[in-house]
This record gives sequence, C-alpha cells and structure tokens, in this order.
Amino acid sequence: MKKVLSFIIIIQACLISCERQGLHQLLKEMESSISVYPDSVLASIKSIDTTTLRSRKDRARYSLLYAMALDKCWIDTTDTRVVMPAVDYFGKHGTADQKLKAYYYLGIEQLNGKDFSEAIVSFTKAKEYAGRATDDYQCGLLYAALADTYTSTMEYAEATDCIEKSIECFKACGRNDVVGHLRLRKARNLANTKNWDEAKAYYKEILSDSTIVSPLRESVEADYAMVSITSPEPDDSLALAYLSSVYAKTCKLENPNQYGAYAYALQSAGRLEESESIFRKMSDAGMSDNVYYDYWKHRALLTGGDVEQAFPLLLSSMRQSDSISAIAFSVSSANAQREYLESVNRDKDLKIRDQRTTLIIYVLVSLIAFLLLLFLLQRRKAKQKEEHERMVTVMDSFEGQVKKLEKEKNRAKFAYLSELYEEVYVKTGGSKEASMEKMYGILRDRISTLDSSPEAQVRFENMLDEESGGIMKSFRKDFPEMSDSDCRMAGYIFAGFDNTTIMLLMDISSLENTRTIKSRLKRRIGNSSVTDKDSYLKYF
Repeated sequence: MKKVLSFIIIIQACLISCERQGLHQLLKEMESSISVYPDSVLASIKSIDTTTLRSRKDRARYSLLYAMALDKCWIDTTDTRVVMPAVDYFGKHGTADQKLKAYYYLGIEQLNGKDFSEAIVSFTKAKEYAGRATDDYQCGLLYAALADTYTSTMEYAEATDCIEKSIECFKACGRNDVVGHLRLRKARNLANTKNWDEAKAYYKEILSDSTIVSPLRESVEADYAMVSITSPEPDDSLALAYLSSVYAKTCKLENPNQYGAYAYALQSAGRLEESESIFRKMSDAGMSDNVYYDYWKHRALLTGGDVEQAFPLLLSSMRQSDSISAIAFSVSSANAQREYLESVNRDKDLKIRDQRTTLIIYVLVSLIAFLLLLFLLQRRKAKQKEEHERMVTVMDSFEGQVKKLEKEKNRAKFAYLSELYEEVYVKTGGSKEASMEKMYGILRDRISTLDSSPEAQVRFENMLDEESGGIMKSFRKDFPEMSDSDCRMAGYIFAGFDNTTIMLLMDISSLENTRTIKSRLKRRIGNSSVTDKDSYLKYF
C-alpha cells in the first residue's frame, strides 16, 4: 500500500513539474512575439487558466505580459490592478528591465485615466532603472511617455528634454521610424515655449531630411506653416505655400486651427473667394463655434478692413482662450473700437511699469553683485597675503631644520673621524711617541679606499677580497647588472660598516634613507637565484 501511494505522489509531482515547465515556455514564447503579434498574444493570455499560476513570479510575468499586450493592441485600460502583481513582485525581485517595464505600464494605465500626478511618479520610478536596463526600445517608450505627461500639464521645457532622451534611445536600437515622429513633437514643444527661431530652424532641419515621407512630411509642413503664421514676425506667404501644398495632397488639414490659418492666409494673399470657401466648409463641419474659427475669421476681416464685424469675433476668441488673446494683441488694431484700444493701452502701461520695475531690480541686483564681488576679491587678496606669510614662515622653519640636519651630519662625521683616530692610535701601539707621519699615512690609506672615485672603489674591493676570500669578485659575477652605487653599498655592508658610517661615506641624506636602500638591496639579493645568496645575506 505504501509503495502504491509513493508511486502516485511521484507521478503527480512529475505532472505538476511538466505543467509548470510548459507554462514557463508558453510565457517565454509570448513575450518574444508580443511586438510582432500582439493580438494573438492577447488572445493566448486571456485563454490561460489563472489558477495554474501558482507562484508569485508566474503571476507577475502573466500580469506584465497582459498589460503589454493591451497597450500594444491600443486598448487603453485604466485598471491598474492588471499590472500591480508585476509591480509588487518585480519591484523587489526583478531585473532592471523588468522593474522598468512594470512601473512604465503602471504609469501608462494611470495616464489613460488622466491621473497625471500618479503617472509622473510611476514614470519617475521607472526612470531610476533606465541607466541599468538593456532594452533601449523600452527606455525610448518610457521617455516618450514622460514627455506626454509633461505636455499634458503644459510643462513643455521638461517634455522637450524627455523627447531628446527618447530620440537617443530609439536611435541606439535602430528604430529610426519612430525618431521622425519624436522630432515633430520636439518641434511642437519648441513652438509651445515660444522659442520661435529655434522652432523654425528645427522644422527646416526635419524637412531637409529625405527619410521623412508621407504622411509625416505633411504633418511637419502643416506645423511649420502654423509656426510661420503665428510667430511675432509672421510670414503669411510661407504659411500659405505649405498649407496649400498639404491641402492639395491630402484634401484635408489636421485641425480647426490649421483650417482657420489657411483661410486667413488666402485672405491675406487676396484670394478672397477661396478664403470664404474654407470658412464655409468649417461652418458646415460644425467648427463655427470653435475658438480658432473666431480668431482666424476676425484676422481675415481685419485684413479686409471690416473692423465692425471683426471686433465681436475677437472678443469671443479672447473669452475662450487666454493664449489666443496673447496672439491677438500682437495683431495691428489701429482701426479697432475705442474700448479695445483702451484695453491694449492699459496692457501697454502695465508692461511699461513692469519693465521699469524689472530695470530697477536689475540695477539693484547688479549693484549688490558688484559689491559682493568686490568683497570677495578683497577677501581673496587678504587670504593670499596670509598664505604668502604662512609659506614664508614655513620656508624659514624648513631652512632652520636643514641647517640643524647639516650640523648633526657634520657632528657625526667628526665622531667617525674621532673613532678612526682611536683605531689608528691602537694600531700604532698606543705610543705617544708614534710619529704623526705614520698616523697620517694610515688615515690617508683608510680614507682613500673609501673615496667615491672608480679607482678608490677598485682599491677598496681588492682589499676586501683579500680579507674575505674574494667576496666582491663573486658578487659582481653573480650580479653583473648591479649598479656601481649598489655594489659600493654591498661592499660597505660586507666590510661590516654600520648604517651611520655608510650614510657618511655615500653621502646619503638620512639614516632612514640608508636603511631603505639597504633593505631594497637585501630584498633584491633574496629574490635572486644565485648559489651564494645565503653567504651574502648573512652580512645584512
């Protein structure tokens, strides 16, 4: 009975293992093909029995694939519960790419629900992993979504920065088909921020690119026309040329603003019947109550000299949009009614007062900045003087220390000569009657063998070899590449001189440096493979 039960348990475990392996493989295949066949992947995801998702990781992968498939099938869900299992799991345990995707699709669902404050938080979290993620395409999507969020809240400068980063990411992964659309969005943001010259230059740059083809080219041409006609220095003829070209190719324009601008440009060029025809089409299409219809119709009437009908339309457009009223104030209104002129004059007076206030503030700020700069310069000069005096004090102290060291070195030399004298005195028998000439001869021979000249070094080594059985000859043979200075040091060590004596004989600056050179020489001998190295090392 026990054997049968064990067999059943083993079979069930194998079946569960095979089932899980099959599920892993299925999720993996869906993830690799989701970009090409999003509809099929979405259908496959919906067909999966979620009760088979036993682990948190499986549920997270399923959740993320579901959110990705919905987005790629253009199904704008606002239910954040779809992707939350992926956010909860991958947010703690996933790779940088998985974390980025989880927070990105959470932000997309929040953006679909117009919850901009939450969406920007999710996208910002996703951006934290962009530097470590390997999927440039996904990073490009993230920055593009950030740009959409900033644009929705009219933060165009921030949106432009994100678009530029998105362009870099898509270029890195070779998706130039997306780059053209992003460049158009960047140009629009430049226009929204009133960077007219920069916007015009960027539109020209896009139009000069031969890879920009229909229908994107027509969108760029129409946008360029709108910038040309609404900028502070409008070019109505250029706008008319581009809008006419787009209208001829597509038999339509993208929005009421473009239709109105086209009708106005025709009026400005003297093509009155064509202008009126476009305005009629706008009215028939239900655009007559649109703010752009009122604005462009009023400009067309002003161009024709019909101030009486133009003024009510201007007021209507001003009530509907503050931004349009700002453009309207730049239009010549010499023949407008008295109330309108008074309004413009009041605005001018306010502007002049603002300019005066700005000028006064600028002068005060400049004066404060000048005084602050003067104070900082004086302070810097005082610090430089203080530093100079400190350096002089340090140099004086250093010179005193050098002199002190020289005195100590000379004192050591005299001590050495005194010891040498005692040695000679003993060798001459300790007799007071020993001739000074004999003593001088011994001192001269001893010192001459320790001279730094090549001849003196040879004499010293010959003398050392006689007393020690040819140790220097053997050393030079074993270390032919050894420098003369190191050989001289080795000779003094073999002769039994202490560190102070070696320092004085070789004119080394300090005992510490003498010990360092001696240790280096010992290490070099110890690291060698010569036969007699132990014989040499015993002297150290």
